[in-house]
Amino acid sequence: MNSTKTTVFTILLILVPFFFLFLSELVLRIVVPSPYQTIVSEVSYDNREWYQINRGYLAKFFPSSTDLVPEFKPALFLKNKPENGFRVICLGGSSMFGTPYQMTSTIPGIVRKQLRHLYPELEIEVINFAASAINSQVIKRFAGVLLDFQPDLVLIYMGHNEFYGPDGVGATWPEKNIPGFIGLKYQLKELRIYQVLQKLIDGIFSSEGTLQEPNLMRQVSRGSLVELNSKDSQRIFSDFAKNLAEIIKIYKDEKIPLIVSDVASNLMFKPFKWSSVEGIDDENRWFQSFLDKISTGNIQEGLDSVLTILEKNPANALVNYMAGICYYRLDDFEKAGFYMKMARDHDLLKFRAPGEINEIIADVCRKNQVRFISVQDYLEENSRGGITGYELFWEHLHPKTVGYYLIAKRIVREIRDPGVVESKNSSELHKNLLTLDHDRLSICWLDLAYGDLSIRNLTGKWPFENIVPQTFFLDNATPELQQIVMDVYEKKIVWDDGCYRSATYFENVRDFRSAQTTYEAILEEYPYNFYAHYRLARMYKDTGRLIEAASHYRRSIESKPDYFFSLLELGLVEINLGQFDNAIEHLNKGLAISQREKNPGIQAHFYYGLAAAHANKGDLRKALQYAEESLRIFPDYEDARQLREYIRQVISDK
Repeated sequence: MNSTKTTVFTILLILVPFFFLFLSELVLRIVVPSPYQTIVSEVSYDNREWYQINRGYLAKFFPSSTDLVPEFKPALFLKNKPENGFRVICLGGSSMFGTPYQMTSTIPGIVRKQLRHLYPELEIEVINFAASAINSQVIKRFAGVLLDFQPDLVLIYMGHNEFYGPDGVGATWPEKNIPGFIGLKYQLKELRIYQVLQKLIDGIFSSEGTLQEPNLMRQVSRGSLVELNSKDSQRIFSDFAKNLAEIIKIYKDEKIPLIVSDVASNLMFKPFKWSSVEGIDDENRWFQSFLDKISTGNIQEGLDSVLTILEKNPANALVNYMAGICYYRLDDFEKAGFYMKMARDHDLLKFRAPGEINEIIADVCRKNQVRFISVQDYLEENSRGGITGYELFWEHLHPKTVGYYLIAKRIVREIRDPGVVESKNSSELHKNLLTLDHDRLSICWLDLAYGDLSIRNLTGKWPFENIVPQTFFLDNATPELQQIVMDVYEKKIVWDDGCYRSATYFENVRDFRSAQTTYEAILEEYPYNFYAHYRLARMYKDTGRLIEAASHYRRSIESKPDYFFSLLELGLVEINLGQFDNAIEHLNKGLAISQREKNPGIQAHFYYGLAAAHANKGDLRKALQYAEESLRIFPDYEDARQLREYIRQVISDK
């Protein structure tokens, strides 16, 4: 009996701390809000219910003391997926995210535009769940949540961030060596007790700031140099293969199609870091002498000297790069590609994925029987000598618009294969892909200029040296336009506000094509946005394109039925199109709304429109009544006065 009591007492002693922790967690969940966001929130816009991506969702995957936390792009997608909906989810790092561009000049933006062109009968949504600095360790932890949104297709373009993303080479010893420890860490971070303790610790050990400018690339890498054949590299490769297989399984188990791509980078980019070159005392002087030599045409002489050094330094990134440059100048592209890929792989600062990452992607896709495409091969086909360089990339790996266009084109070609999209569309008009034209692709000036400004700032920091990007759109803009893009970049205004401001500027200088593209860019992101439809309709009206104007006025009214400006202007357009009954219907609706809102100024315009519509129908008595009412409210309304006199004259002539 005493033994039993002792056992029970011992068990209770063990359980009491756990009970106390459990109770504390319950209390904290009631009184302390979580610092972490859910991946989406529910919102109402434009007469519809939406999911809005929470930009700050990724904070849980980065240290709480981190200065810069990567964010998702702002985006909306319909809460209730339409019957004719086709929903694509995009996963990846900064290239899928779209760096350095904002919205439309990105892989998801261009894929969406092409699919809407090819399949106009479908409600196409392409949702970007990619972000800078995240890797497969992060993506696999939220990939399953996205099943709730009923994707019809998942696109994956990732691999560059495996070394320096969360739990990469900067992982702690337990994270590197204890299986399941990383998963346990993220489970603990969801506990309120952990969150409260973390906040207290951050408060105790917080510094007063840093003298260095915030730099995401420095922050995520911490300047860590990694040998290709090191233990760290082998762990990264192994983890990436496992993570990619897990992500694929999540969607395959639900029979959701995937298209997985390998990744591409700029092979002409000089490596960031390399080991000491054996046999060379002053590497900078030696490299400059090499550049001087090949610039004067002594390429073979330069190559001979480099190959001599290469014998002692076969894994040196700089020496391999120099050999690649020589062979490229000599048009020996096969050898140039070999050495430039060696330079990429042995770059000690691994912001570009080594070739083994692409081998892993292809192998995992083959084993799991999912669609694999090689963007690297496709970009090589569209590059001189098969060497991807600055014609496609800004710096080491982020594409220019032409690069993103080609990647999106390769993806869309795969989507068009049988079995991915069910469509009965056979129209010749929608048979071919859109060509690379900013206007046809709805890539607005603001996105292009934002890309210029963003890449200029990115390459002006560590680890870049001597990179001077050509920023055509920003440099050739007026000070007024430059200020708009600067305000967007500094987050003083949001992207769509910047679009409206730049479109207004273009209209004022009568650059209607740029204004139209800007409004269309907004509507690519927010297809039901009543105000963008209204602004585009008004521009069409002012330029005499009345049929297009009427179409967009109707779309505006569909999203916001009580927006009386759209009702008024649609009514006036319909009068000019001879659609008098439609005009009377819309003008009466708008008049009722303006009366409820007690807006007499706008009422005068509605009465004027009704007078014009009835006059055109031959109902002159009613037309005169409406004209009189318009002038009663607004005695100085000259158009109404002239219309009244005209009606009186016609009546008197009869």
